Amino acid sequence: MMQRTFLMLCTAGLTTLSFAQGTKWDSTYRPNNYQVKVDQFRQLPNDADDIYFLGNSITAGIDWNELLGVSNIRNRGISGDISFGVLERLDEVIEGKPAKLFLLIGINDISRNIPDSIIVANYRNIVRRMKAGSPRTRLYLQTILPVNNQFTQFKNHYNKDGHILFVNDAIKKIAKEFDAVVIDLHAHFLDKDGRLVKQYTHDGLHLTIEGYHHWASLLNSDGYIQGSKSPVFPAFSKEGHRGSRGLMPENTIPAMEKAIDCGVTTLEMDVVISKDRKVVVSHDPYFNADITITPEGKQLTKSEASARVLYGMDYDSIRRYDVGSKLHPGFPQQQKMPVHKPLLSSLIRAAESYAKENGAGPMWYNIETKTSAGGDGVRHPAPEEFVDLLVALLKEEGILSRTVIQSFDIRTLQVLNRKYPSIKTSLLINANDSRSLKKQIDELGFLPFVYSPHFKLVTTSLVRDCHEKGIKVVPWTVNTKADIEAMKVLQVDGIISDYPNLF
Repeated sequence: MMQRTFLMLCTAGLTTLSFAQGTKWDSTYRPNNYQVKVDQFRQLPNDADDIYFLGNSITAGIDWNELLGVSNIRNRGISGDISFGVLERLDEVIEGKPAKLFLLIGINDISRNIPDSIIVANYRNIVRRMKAGSPRTRLYLQTILPVNNQFTQFKNHYNKDGHILFVNDAIKKIAKEFDAVVIDLHAHFLDKDGRLVKQYTHDGLHLTIEGYHHWASLLNSDGYIQGSKSPVFPAFSKEGHRGSRGLMPENTIPAMEKAIDCGVTTLEMDVVISKDRKVVVSHDPYFNADITITPEGKQLTKSEASARVLYGMDYDSIRRYDVGSKLHPGFPQQQKMPVHKPLLSSLIRAAESYAKENGAGPMWYNIETKTSAGGDGVRHPAPEEFVDLLVALLKEEGILSRTVIQSFDIRTLQVLNRKYPSIKTSLLINANDSRSLKKQIDELGFLPFVYSPHFKLVTTSLVRDCHEKGIKVVPWTVNTKADIEAMKVLQVDGIISDYPNLF
């Protein structure tokens, strides 16, 4: 009580001083339901494993347990609250001694013309009091979201981007000072014009369900919610392209086992959909004449092979073709053997078992969706159905948290971001793509987890620009020792190679 009285006295002094200087702001403002909500919070049970989300209406506006698939989140958002209100009720949070605290506050302060320096001082006091009163609590400081002035409902919040940027910069410094984690929401919700992405908001301030899903994907992608229980993406992702195409028949179970023998962290592969809606591991949506022998033992011409579209065949027919016995003209080191295109489910189970038996760590998977706008309904289902089939299988096999889904076709990535935002995505870029990074990201519409260009496109500035946005860089297909070392010098985050024995 003494602490709260002291706070109110300080607040009154600050308010008087501000009015004396001619700036109209009020530190004593509290939302109409403020005390009711605080009293409710004080009556609720708490536990040492609790995760608190503390903030204003943006925090209050969603059921975090349902959104994130957990049961231990306690929502301490109050609509309309400001940093002074959070300070006043912070003792309830401290007494709960949660395992984690996610803080998002400040936009209402800015709308009420509270000076940036005062907001920052309050923010620092919140963090200081949490660290002193509940030192075991891990603090996650979330930067203030952008706003969108194309709407009209919250005019006092719009056109104050400079204040948002100032406070956000200070939040990052406070996090460093107090060993807290920064989650830069602001950077991940900006459109190309510096506004809150329109699809993420219904009024220029608050979030749509798509906005909350995007927020959830950011929290899940780095394991902020599940912590150590969530797999951590490899510090350097050594990826066997199509398993180990330079050494074994591509996209087959033996190719994956060979890659594991070579010490990869990640198995890279491609998938298509069969007529009977099975997810099949294959680079081409048809049989490739370079590697295919028919069930009758015959070789195919290119026109014959391309006419045998996998989307028009049931898997029982697909598996009768041998894609490992014919010498591949581009890979003379490739070991030949009779082998078929596997189901993704069969490949995952074989790889998981082989890795465990041979003492390798749990494998990561980088899976490409082989789709194109011109192929819808002919070579594959439409993007949404394709993605739904793939995700359902990955969930069933239990590897979704260790999977990155990549594509040149941004449509499948956009479906993933909209429907399954916690899944990591990778944007593939062709060697002849002359667009700028900004243009590529703008057209995608969100920040992917990985940017995966042809290795000839990788430069120091490209890697720096990606890292500044929090995007990892994993180039393809790097097939000589010299090129692999050159990519490492450029500080990429991983490499995709047909020859995993060169890592």
